[in-house]
Amino acid sequence: MNGMNGEGDVLSSRRICRTFLREGNTVLELDARLPEINGAAMMNAYYNRLFRRLAGFCAEELVPDLPTRDHPLKLDLEYQVRLMTPWILSLTLELFRRDGRSIPAARFGAVWSRTTGIPLPLRAFFPKAAGLRRRLRSWIRSEALDRLHSGFCLYDPRQAEQAGSLFSPQNFYASDRGLVLFLPPLTLGSASEGIPEFLLPWDPAGPRLPEN
Repeated sequence: MNGMNGEGDVLSSRRICRTFLREGNTVLELDARLPEINGAAMMNAYYNRLFRRLAGFCAEELVPDLPTRDHPLKLDLEYQVRLMTPWILSLTLELFRRDGRSIPAARFGAVWSRTTGIPLPLRAFFPKAAGLRRRLRSWIRSEALDRLHSGFCLYDPRQAEQAGSLFSPQNFYASDRGLVLFLPPLTLGSASEGIPEFLLPWDPAGPRLPEN
């Protein structure tokens, strides 16, 4: 991927639509807009696998319980470029119900090396940090409780107490502000709270790890 410049030179969109039937009736429609990254077979294969996994979940977990009705459940899968530099490309995929709701039902994040074409794990940004997962989970718990007690967020107190344990190191993306760690939707409160996010700002040497 060396030598690629603007977003239009790197990315294009590919649409995939899948219809799911139950008792001969359409009960679910999945409309996906996937990224197509020029010259990056591994990245494209990853997003194809992600779509197949999501389609399999719809078929096995959702379709059997959906009623046969005139208006099927409609889901949209959309990607968003979060950061593009000469060295990294960060994307998220978000799943929405097509009923006017603005809060994603699910989010998938990834940060890719543009020089090697492989995904960068969270640990790659903190190569010398000991006990990284423990430190981040402790910090997320502290941040969630601070937001709750300050009234900034209407989190469920019991869920806020467990916020650190709800974090997976796979749930992050890179932005121009820093690394953004996130929890699944509805883990800390109602849909009005959106997806809980926790920012690690950039320092000259990389993202700033919180002090515990």
